Amino acid sequence: MHNANVPGQTRKAGMELGPQWCPSNVMRCASRFALKSTPWSDELSSGTKVRMKRHHYDLLHKLCTSAAVILVLLVVMGIWHLGSNSMIACGFAGAFFFHVGSRPQTKHLLWAVAAGTGYGIAYALLGTSFGGSAVQVATGLGAFLGLGSLTVMTLAMVWTDTRDYLEPLRRALVLPVFSFIAGVSMDAVTKSQPPAYDFYLYAFDSGLGITPGASVAKLFDALPWLGIAASVTYALLLLFPTLYDAWGLRRGLRSSLMTAFAVGGVCGFIFYQICPGLGPLYVFGSRFPAHLPAPGEFQLAMYRGAGARNAMPSMHMTWALLVWWSAWELTPLARFIATGFAALTFLSTLGFGEHYLVDLIVAVPFALLIEAICALKKERNAAIAAGAVGLGFTLSWLLILRTTAVAHLPVWACWGMVAATIAITVPIQFALHRRLRMMGRGTQLFEIPAGVKLGRAVALR
Repeated sequence: MHNANVPGQTRKAGMELGPQWCPSNVMRCASRFALKSTPWSDELSSGTKVRMKRHHYDLLHKLCTSAAVILVLLVVMGIWHLGSNSMIACGFAGAFFFHVGSRPQTKHLLWAVAAGTGYGIAYALLGTSFGGSAVQVATGLGAFLGLGSLTVMTLAMVWTDTRDYLEPLRRALVLPVFSFIAGVSMDAVTKSQPPAYDFYLYAFDSGLGITPGASVAKLFDALPWLGIAASVTYALLLLFPTLYDAWGLRRGLRSSLMTAFAVGGVCGFIFYQICPGLGPLYVFGSRFPAHLPAPGEFQLAMYRGAGARNAMPSMHMTWALLVWWSAWELTPLARFIATGFAALTFLSTLGFGEHYLVDLIVAVPFALLIEAICALKKERNAAIAAGAVGLGFTLSWLLILRTTAVAHLPVWACWGMVAATIAITVPIQFALHRRLRMMGRGTQLFEIPAGVKLGRAVALR
């Protein structure tokens, strides 16, 4: 029997019984047992387990969401051939504009560029067509940057719970979602092939005593650089609404351009059904632009050929006008660029045979109607009055162009209708914008630097 008072014997006894029975280990185990046996410790342990489970579930949710976002964007990129489809690619490239307009951290922009590079590499690995022209290459690269920005903004909201990217992300998704819905809707209508009023629209253009499409086409032949500029502008149509809306976002303005874009698209689709039209290129084919029929060489009948009925009113001109009106909220440089964009859009739609001149004229009151609808929450009374004028002129044109009277109007009457439409609707739209600018002063999305405020004040004078 060992003597407990002898230290050496105690250590020897502990070693004989095993290291777990050393006095220090015994005391430590006893204290742990006492702590675990208390109700408070049991509650703490269960609460810790619940929090750990929630953390794991939250982490799993974020990982799954992130993977789903990236996968969806990869699928969309491949299905829509963003490397060669310049029109759709412009819509996705706008996401990068909104990302920059939200004043992000520099590292977020670098992450967006890195993610865009990754999408480009994935696109190349998929073997999908890329490029074809300089415009397609540029828009394809812009689309990859836009996909990178969409990824970074979405994942930032998922992983950090920040709401800084909520507004730019909402605006950035307008064009891709709208393009999908518009494509499906137009395909459905095109398959039904309702009778079109192209000969009626062409009769009104002929009643003006000029041949707008042929005249602009000759101008493009005489000035090739102008034709190239018009072609590039036409291809980059969807780039300008996002550019100007993001421009306003960066300056802290509460712009509604993307809302107006979507509202215009919906209303335009409805009006397409009232007076369907295709455009002279699709109706006259090889006879455009040099051999178009004279007023007495065609019958005023319905056209039943294949093609998209999206000529009346011209949404290209409507969106260009909406961009031009929004530029008055920005700088003189913005107005100068927007004026060039609207002018080149006007020329391209005529010179390439996409629209009749009357399609572009009706776009003027139609743009007023869209602006008024978007201004209802800001200035209800003025918006209702302006909207009534825009709707009245737009519907009047659509209904008149459905009748045979368009073939019997004298030249002075045709020009009088055009002049009256522009002379009445444009001043009303200027007045509406003036009211909205006066209401919008001091209302910003976020604080902007003093130098930018000074520039904005000068631009609003």
